[in-house]
Amino acid sequence: ITVFKTNDKILLEKVREDDDVIDQIYSHIKSYMARLSQEFMDPNEAQRYVQILTFSTNLEHAGDVIDKNLMPIALKKIKGDSHFSEEGMAEIEHIHNLVVESVQLAQSIFVSNDVDMARKLLQDKLDIREAEITGMTEHIERLSEGLPATIATSAFHVDIIRDYRRINSYMCTVAYPLLEEKGE
Repeated sequence: ITVFKTNDKILLEKVREDDDVIDQIYSHIKSYMARLSQEFMDPNEAQRYVQILTFSTNLEHAGDVIDKNLMPIALKKIKGDSHFSEEGMAEIEHIHNLVVESVQLAQSIFVSNDVDMARKLLQDKLDIREAEITGMTEHIERLSEGLPATIATSAFHVDIIRDYRRINSYMCTVAYPLLEEKGE
């Protein structure tokens, strides 16, 4: 979010480097998990095996969305010396904060297998969708008012919100197996 707020190209490169670290960690996790044999695991261990692979894959995918989608948008914004309207930046930051909270909750669910937290994560997913709809409606209103900053960054705005929602969707997958196990 700081890259979008400040047009800081150095920070943008740091974010991209961090994705390389995530990719390396993911590669090590996959390699380690591949050496384990599900054949000798009890059902709980086998289920946890799948959960670990799924969660680590989704974290890596979320990192890719940041690296391959959000940071190129930020770079275009920097090169064009574009700036979001105050309201537009506030909408993006609001979605960002909601998604960060969901990522943290997903991590807690992954560790604890807490069903109540899983329910909350999926409720938060609905809240993020509602914030997206509200933000897009307000964005369109600013466009119709002809606000120059909104017009200049409209495509960025729409794509950023979409990508944050994708990240959130990856994180929410940790909740489904827990709730399905409870018949929900």
